[in-house]
Amino acid sequence: MARICLVIESRLYTLAVGIAHINEQVAATIVDELIRCGLTRALISPGSRSTPLAIAFARRKEVETTVILDERSSAFFALGSAKALAAPVAIVTTSGTAVAELTPAIVEASMSNIPLIVLSSDRPFELYRSGASQTIDQSQLFAGYLASRTFIDAGAQDGHGRLRSQISRSFLEACGLWGKAAPVQINVSFREPLVSGDSSVELIAGRLGGAPWYQRVDLCQVSDREAIALELLGTRRGIIIASEHPEAEAIFALSEILGWPTFVDPRSKVARRSQYAISNFDQIVRNFDLCELEVPDVILYFGRTLTSKPLSQWLTRVGADKSRLIRHSIAGDDGEGVAQCLMAGELSHLLDCLVSIQSIATGPFDRSYTERFMAIDKKISSSIETMVEEGRLTGEALVARQLTTDLNDRDLLFGAASMAIRDIEAMMPLREDSPVVYENRGVNGIDGVIATFTGALVSHLASATNDGIGALLIGDLAFLYDLSFLREVERFSLPSLIVVNDNNGGGIFSFLSQRDQLGEVEFETLFGTPHNSDLGSLVKGFSIDVIVTKDVADLSKAISSVRSERRPLVVVFESNRDENLLAHQSFHQSITRELEAFVDELRHDS
Repeated sequence: MARICLVIESRLYTLAVGIAHINEQVAATIVDELIRCGLTRALISPGSRSTPLAIAFARRKEVETTVILDERSSAFFALGSAKALAAPVAIVTTSGTAVAELTPAIVEASMSNIPLIVLSSDRPFELYRSGASQTIDQSQLFAGYLASRTFIDAGAQDGHGRLRSQISRSFLEACGLWGKAAPVQINVSFREPLVSGDSSVELIAGRLGGAPWYQRVDLCQVSDREAIALELLGTRRGIIIASEHPEAEAIFALSEILGWPTFVDPRSKVARRSQYAISNFDQIVRNFDLCELEVPDVILYFGRTLTSKPLSQWLTRVGADKSRLIRHSIAGDDGEGVAQCLMAGELSHLLDCLVSIQSIATGPFDRSYTERFMAIDKKISSSIETMVEEGRLTGEALVARQLTTDLNDRDLLFGAASMAIRDIEAMMPLREDSPVVYENRGVNGIDGVIATFTGALVSHLASATNDGIGALLIGDLAFLYDLSFLREVERFSLPSLIVVNDNNGGGIFSFLSQRDQLGEVEFETLFGTPHNSDLGSLVKGFSIDVIVTKDVADLSKAISSVRSERRPLVVVFESNRDENLLAHQSFHQSITRELEAFVDELRHDS
């Protein structure tokens, strides 16, 4: 019995030491990244939960640390320092009402555009609403007065791969990355034991040479835009990724000037404009090494993070230490957390600068790099077309292909999460008259898709001077989730085609690891979620015409019908989840085989 107790005590001690070391590592890395960003002053009010942060600051001589007893005074002291320095000052507090004491100074700083960095220590989230001492919800204390909030759980398992990117971005946001300078909150929850007493702490790896994780480029600053313009014009191999972005025309113009292969998402609105457009980027990055393509020196990423998982995985691999990844978007997206540079300001400033200095640039631009991408992209497009003609492309992927082929630039195409928009991305051909594409992909899954599509179509038709129509590609569960809106669809009586892929459940989950990790019954109950509903009969109940089919050819007839009749029509395409998974796997394997043969030809020709 004594031996068992000793073993248990030993394991508990090991666990406790591990927790303490993680707390110290996270706190030390936070402080290190802030120093890399330029922080020189920090205010600390005594407290227990903030111990890891207080020690981390005390051990770094690059920061002038001042201890002030009460948090309210500490915050106003920091406010005055930040005013005089014209730079961010950090405030460290323990948990509970200690954080709330900062409110008057935070409000003043927000209204005066003063950059403050609030490092609020917190109890672990599992203690919320438990009655635990000094534990309150610290997430909304400064609502309306912050440039951003960041929440860090120091005890998260393998959860700190993006810690430096979070801290660096918060620092830049305090400085006014996306607008005016303002306070930011970094809320860090620590579990006990808080510290180990060991003075040696291994930091989470940062940029080489002590550089901050993100470099900020302000396109409103002449020096910044000239420096980035010269860098781009001097780049030998570059790639542009164009997602949904309000400055689509500027992105198109940048692509034309730089001559880089440009990965165009269907929603980017430049797909039918850029001569360097690459539509099959998902397949290319899946087979990047096979295609014998060299890693680009610079990647310009515009707009929101795309849905392509292979693209995200590739960016994580090459952007971490091989390519310089530069991102520009309204919300400052960096889904992979590996970008080195965040650009702020209107792209028109950069465009004007590129035009003005283009004639004096003497960079070693590799045009053959772009030509190889375009040749591979053309081969993939040709292979897909051959699959269609030979009947080798089947199921839901063929549905997306048919829709994107039959619709034109007067039409609107809306893709629902999760498989629908992915199939549209993969199957949409690059054409001069491609339809306008929209989707709900910000944070939404299957909620309100039919209503959003209808609202978009009303505005699309109101602003259009043509006879365009709207088409929605949606899965069965998303369709059922918003089924009640069919009443409004019938009432508006718009020229709208709703295509429902009915595979009796959550088709996307068949592509994820849950499918292989769970038993059949458990998977079907939790993720497959078969609805076993007669969708055709449900649609008829709303007095809307419906076609239930397994023949993709019926889609072309349905589109023609909506064009001529100018009234709603629903097509329920009957599918099978397992067959759909196999069809997609077969598609990817076929593309890979044909690319292997094509690359062999290129190698032989050269």
